[in-house]
Amino acid sequence: METKYIYKHDKMVYRHVYSKSYLCRYDLFNEAMEDFLKTMEIIGVKQSQNMFYSIDEVTFQGVALITIYMPAKAFVDFDDEDTSYSSYFYLDEMFSKIIEKPEQAEASWASITMYQKSKGLQKKSAFYHEIHMDNKTPYIMLKTK
Repeated sequence: METKYIYKHDKMVYRHVYSKSYLCRYDLFNEAMEDFLKTMEIIGVKQSQNMFYSIDEVTFQGVALITIYMPAKAFVDFDDEDTSYSSYFYLDEMFSKIIEKPEQAEASWASITMYQKSKGLQKKSAFYHEIHMDNKTPYIMLKTK
């Protein structure tokens, strides 16, 4: 099994994390992202690090429970029952793989899942998609525990 591009012992460490969950078809993800960004703007949240999202469940009809996260520079008091706040977000001992193009996503999920199974490990978290936009070639770092 080809595993040289699966990183072991990765982690996610963020402070002041705002999040919101959406139940939608994956092909409508852009609409969910737009809604989330609009909510963050209304609340007054200023992004500090990479945004990320998790895909927690996918049904046979293509509907997914997606949670979008934004680390902020500081806590902002807000009144929105659909938005959550966590002072700290930390996951360690994660497996990760870079996704440079959307069509690589499913193969990357499968690659990490197969690697975990080959080592007798159970998946302990959702797949998190860390969005890296800080260089000339944007990419997603796929991570799971």
